[in-house]
Amino acid sequence: MRVISVAYFALIRPDLAPLVHAGGDAEQAGWRSVATRERLELAFDHAQIVDAALERVRERLEHSTIAFDLVPRTFTIPELRAVFDAVTGIAHDPGNFRRKFQQLLETGMVVEAPGKRITAGKPARVYAFKR
Repeated sequence: MRVISVAYFALIRPDLAPLVHAGGDAEQAGWRSVATRERLELAFDHAQIVDAALERVRERLEHSTIAFDLVPRTFTIPELRAVFDAVTGIAHDPGNFRRKFQQLLETGMVVEAPGKRITAGKPARVYAFKR
């Protein structure tokens, strides 16, 4: 028997994710971390499909505006680093990531936004992607 699968992927900001609900014949669908995808039992070649989508997102993360859709409208450097960590599956060194972030500022892709984010330590600067 032949089974044909069609897959789409979408990027949804964390603050909007709770608003997305499964429906119809997909009522049992739910959010899963990409870190746990190897432990999931998926039918047919669906694990390969998920891996292909994840690889595509990883390729685009460094060289496109895809990260715009993965952080809140204003974000801190650690929040952006957490996105890179989650998507790539690699824990980025804070110092090295700060240098990468500095390049985003220098190219004008990221700008400082008004306000501060309250943290456990001192208030953190917030940034926004320039659209």
